[in-house]
Amino acid sequence: KNIPLTEDAIFDLASLTKLFTGLLVMRLNADGKLDLTRPVTAYAPQFTQLDKVSVDAVLGFEVGLTTPGRVDAAPSPEEALRLLYAIQPGEVTGRAYSDMHAMVLRYVIEGAAGEGYSQLLQKCILGPLGMTNTYRVVPPELRHLCVSCDGEHRIERGKYILRRTEPGFPHDPKAARLFPDPCGHAGLFSTRGDLVKLCQGLLKGEVIPRESLLAMSRNRTGHRREDGTYQQYLGAQCYVKHPVQRHSEVPPYMGEGAISLSGFTGHHISVDIERGLFA
Repeated sequence: KNIPLTEDAIFDLASLTKLFTGLLVMRLNADGKLDLTRPVTAYAPQFTQLDKVSVDAVLGFEVGLTTPGRVDAAPSPEEALRLLYAIQPGEVTGRAYSDMHAMVLRYVIEGAAGEGYSQLLQKCILGPLGMTNTYRVVPPELRHLCVSCDGEHRIERGKYILRRTEPGFPHDPKAARLFPDPCGHAGLFSTRGDLVKLCQGLLKGEVIPRESLLAMSRNRTGHRREDGTYQQYLGAQCYVKHPVQRHSEVPPYMGEGAISLSGFTGHHISVDIERGLFA
């Protein structure tokens, strides 16, 4: 596209959106509006198969979640939601990290608060921190500032696939299928400056209490398997410090109390609560 990056460049955050979702869960919990030990259906009854699964287990990727069909391949947003609501729990096998947990949590958040995800995002995070350049839907007049995610090329089973993405629209296929409906796992857009404000606000305790942030950094899933390989080290909608640095999303100069997240579109965020560092 030959457009130089500037301070007002807007990036598709992709999975960094999960951090915002995790923060909203922890905020509602700190405010006494959401009990993490209660089942998902206490707040989002449409997920009928999750009546015995706690919100906390979903928050920390401690349960496997599977839909009866691919949400991103659904022929309509209505069918995509039907598949999502029919999600079923199971054992965590292999990779614990998944988009589905945050997609469920979006509805848990709304049920617990009695407000929409976008409204809560503005009220609890974007507004207080002055993040005026973070968007769920990028205004048409600002889409020329969006960094291009167009033209992703991949090969799957010998099939060549070229993905087209218009500026200001989610690259993530599930978020794109449900757009403009908010998705807890992807779909937010922001600038570098606004993410600096987020990290500074987290370290100052302006989003959630310090103890809640430290709770997010507790390892929920990571362990060494019998064959010597490792299960992913995940916290509350984030990665946490891995004992082997080359497997870790957390930078080597950060400590055990750090949280990290990366997005498919190439972005990364890390915050070390105890050392007061962020990247």
